[in-house]
Amino acid sequence: MHTIEATEPGMLHHTFDQDPIDPTKFYWLSYLENEALMAHFANPALGPCTAAHGALGVGGFDLNIYGVPSTAVKDFLASAPGIAVTYYESFYGYSHIYGNCTTIADPAYGGLLPIVTVAGLYTKPGLGNVTEYLLAATRAMNTIELTEPRMWHHTFEKDPVDGTKFYWVSFLENEGLLAHFYNPALGAYMAAHGAYGVGGFDLNLYGTASAEVKSFIASAGISTTYYQSLSGYTRIPNMPQCGQIAQTTASNDPNSWQTGNMLPVITVAGVRVKPGQGNVTEYLFAAAQAMNAIEATEPGMLHHTFERDPFDGTKFYWVSFLENEALMAHFYNPALGVYMAAHGAYGIGGFELNLYGTASAEVRSFIGAAGPGMQPTYYESFVGYSLLPRGNCSMMSDPVGRMLPIITVATTKVRQENVTQYLAAVHQAMITIEQTEPGMLFHDFVNDPKNDASFFWTSYLENEALLAHFVNPAMGPYLTAHGLLGVGSFHINMYGTPSMDVRAFIAAAGIPTTYHETVLGFSRIDEFCGGYIQTNTESPPPAASPHFGLTLPIITAAKVLVKPGIGNVTEYLHAAALAMGVIEDTEPGMLHHTFDMDPSDVDYTSGSTFWWVSFLENNAFLEHFSNPAIGPYISAHGEYGIGPFDLMVIGVPTTEVRAAITAAGIPVTYYDSFIGYSRIPDHNCTMMSDPTNRLLPIISIGRLLVKRDNVSQYLAEANIAMNVIEQTEPGMLWHTFDRDPTNETKFQWSSFLENEALLEHMLNPALGPYITAHGELGVGGFDLHVYGTPSAALRGFLASAGMTPTYYESVVGFSRIAEHCGPFPVPSLAEEDDADDRDPVVIGIASAAGGMFFVVMATYVYMNVIDKKDSVDGGRKVEF
Repeated sequence: MHTIEATEPGMLHHTFDQDPIDPTKFYWLSYLENEALMAHFANPALGPCTAAHGALGVGGFDLNIYGVPSTAVKDFLASAPGIAVTYYESFYGYSHIYGNCTTIADPAYGGLLPIVTVAGLYTKPGLGNVTEYLLAATRAMNTIELTEPRMWHHTFEKDPVDGTKFYWVSFLENEGLLAHFYNPALGAYMAAHGAYGVGGFDLNLYGTASAEVKSFIASAGISTTYYQSLSGYTRIPNMPQCGQIAQTTASNDPNSWQTGNMLPVITVAGVRVKPGQGNVTEYLFAAAQAMNAIEATEPGMLHHTFERDPFDGTKFYWVSFLENEALMAHFYNPALGVYMAAHGAYGIGGFELNLYGTASAEVRSFIGAAGPGMQPTYYESFVGYSLLPRGNCSMMSDPVGRMLPIITVATTKVRQENVTQYLAAVHQAMITIEQTEPGMLFHDFVNDPKNDASFFWTSYLENEALLAHFVNPAMGPYLTAHGLLGVGSFHINMYGTPSMDVRAFIAAAGIPTTYHETVLGFSRIDEFCGGYIQTNTESPPPAASPHFGLTLPIITAAKVLVKPGIGNVTEYLHAAALAMGVIEDTEPGMLHHTFDMDPSDVDYTSGSTFWWVSFLENNAFLEHFSNPAIGPYISAHGEYGIGPFDLMVIGVPTTEVRAAITAAGIPVTYYDSFIGYSRIPDHNCTMMSDPTNRLLPIISIGRLLVKRDNVSQYLAEANIAMNVIEQTEPGMLWHTFDRDPTNETKFQWSSFLENEALLEHMLNPALGPYITAHGELGVGGFDLHVYGTPSAALRGFLASAGMTPTYYESVVGFSRIAEHCGPFPVPSLAEEDDADDRDPVVIGIASAAGGMFFVVMATYVYMNVIDKKDSVDGGRKVEF
């Protein structure tokens, strides 16, 4: 088991289970990438296990496969001896899981997907009763938010026609409904319902509720109508802490019901189909195709199902949980043309739309303009909250790397006299982009330090999100302002490999663009939605060997030179492409890896320069160096390349990593941290601050000098200070103490921190001993550089303290990095037999079509059980 975990990154979930009836019968249960099964069977590291099965087991393996394995997998299994296979093929299905960040499953097969519930209720007539009920509901909402983490979205809404009728609308984990019903903290609300309400609750449940949920509802006597899912998907992660959208403000004023205007909304759109089985069949087929199109083209559609009415076989419902204004993107989606034609042929009339939540004015305006084909009823939120991210917790890129994210830098120039007015337009555009473009993961507007009338739009975005950006109708006011206040057009520098659609649009639009292409690459950024363990800074660092930060990732960039001639470059790129696939399959610690060409050196007649760029777990570099599977690439480098690699390492590699680099004779430059820690999870795990509040995190670098004879003593004091900071300053998200490679007495404190956490840092009384030590051992004060927009309070404090920092300001911007998304501990494999008997967390088990993922259950038949005395408690253990 430990071997598989360490060597098979495509094995996403793996357990070894005992039969409940026969103690000598066992099962290997796996959830894995489609063709990872071949890598599993061919894994040379499993030789000892196979030998042990031959000696201790009985017969071969009885293999059941649930899903649609590729032809290569089937051919492999047909030729493998001792494996009897039964295939349970999916009729249809899909999965967005490129790793273990989110739980995705077709509800017809996946069982416990999240559910949507709508619970209607009446209050007694009279303003006093309604007011008291709303106060109780407000308190209940706060209670639910604090005590029910599995309740992901929850609103309390008024009926548009009846002033005494209201609805609780919920989007929640399947069995989170049980926790809700049992919640003792809701006693006060239930008492208020008894005093000011009328009767019970009328519950509509959309989705596939578990047997336990149904049993409880039946026993409680709650009037419930179940709307069973026919097809659907969800992009919702299995952890509600994966981000937040802004909370609403609970209000006791019934007139202030517009509090959640940019929270997600729930929509239920009823449709009718013409009578006749043929019409229903054709309609369902068109709906299935539409579902695939929506999944592929609408990132703001977070949860979407197509459900049948329990009483009428010709009535169905589209049920959606989506970002607020994503409804406009849904209505405008050209990919739904085929479905709309089918609706015209096989459906009856228009759509009856119920919208639960507070739709934006733009959404309402659009629906109003849609005419009689759209019959909306709005159920307004009174109070509510959402714990969900905006759908970008894990990215939906092509897993083979063809559609990785891209980076763009767009230059724009402004007339000198118009800069202030232009910046105001930019600010509004930034807010618009954040609200309407979920694929725009990071976006900033930066001043050129050499020209105060020249600026750059910088972006990190999903590949085809650039297309959505260019055609975004909400950008009209900004483009008009640019025409009036700016100079000329934009010039784009693009880093990455944009899709053909993006290129075609740019060409048609005549936008000057320079492409800096990645030759090949992959990214696991969507697989690792967690974080990294902190470093251990308990003992003082030796001055001669400051290897702190050994558990933090490192960045490496290796420069390679290829011999002149197009033939050599072609052969080298082919070898690099093969190596990339091997590295992705065999090195789980390689988190991000690309092979990039140097834009200044692509002359085939005189040689070409390329870069291997990696972001990887620290000791994964050893795994990379010793990987036998890249032998063919090394041979190709010897034949088509020139000389050794020229390597840069940023961070603190382990002694073993350094030794491996030295033994390989590779020229290397190290940029070392002495001490440090990190609370930072993966950058795209969650969203962060409101872009309008100007309190985004900042980066600070404090440079200092130490007296030459005091370096060792200073490092010991800095290490103590690091421990103090980590323990007392939660807003200090990442912190290192680094040496200057050119001067052994020059150091810097490097920080990534919440905005006003720098104020907390400066005022931290626990740092008094360090400040005293700096006065004795250091030279002069600190040279502080601050990157970002610090608050007025922070600036005022620094000025009053006599400090003169250099500020590198963002004009406007936003970030989707969570301020409190970590730390997430990384589990380690225990070496002891009984060190860890905890069950793994099931991230997702789903059947999926299209050659993506499938579930494997292998019956490990009739193993011999060997008893072994446990030296600790005398109990019996099973040794495999």
